[in-house]
Amino acid sequence: MLSLKRQKSNAVFPVLGSGQTLVFSPKVLKVFKTHRQISRSQPESGGLLFAKFDLPIIKIDIATPPQLEDRKSRFFFVSNPDTRRTVVRRYFRKGLHFIGEWHTHPQSDPTPSGLDVNSMKDLFRQSEHELNYFVMVIIGNRTGNLSLWVSLHDANDMHQLHPCGSTGQS
Repeated sequence: MLSLKRQKSNAVFPVLGSGQTLVFSPKVLKVFKTHRQISRSQPESGGLLFAKFDLPIIKIDIATPPQLEDRKSRFFFVSNPDTRRTVVRRYFRKGLHFIGEWHTHPQSDPTPSGLDVNSMKDLFRQSEHELNYFVMVIIGNRTGNLSLWVSLHDANDMHQLHPCGSTGQS
């Protein structure tokens, strides 16, 4: 899990010894911070993640905000599949690749539920893509530092990623 004090930098995660690095832009981190589930009355929120590939860097440049059609409650979030398809097509035409989803949890140190893990496996199986993994990010509800769970998912497994720090690059 990552705890970020500064928001002007990228969050950087090595990808399973592949030599690749997953980088979250400051703009994406701002979306995460904006939608944290701070009050008890807030439902979980979430959205989609889009990246540019400049290997070995995979830079997540877009985290979409929650959509009206999504299903959400205090302890539950599921993106609307029809809306997801529409948004994925729109960003793909702009040269960005759908690589996963983010959502909030009402915990300071978020961890995935069984539903989260199974949803990512299903999403990976049902999507047309050429990726080895999808990315799942869960945002905790800390009011100071931004706390993130970041993991990779395929049809069978989950691998938590650990940050290597942050950079001042954008």
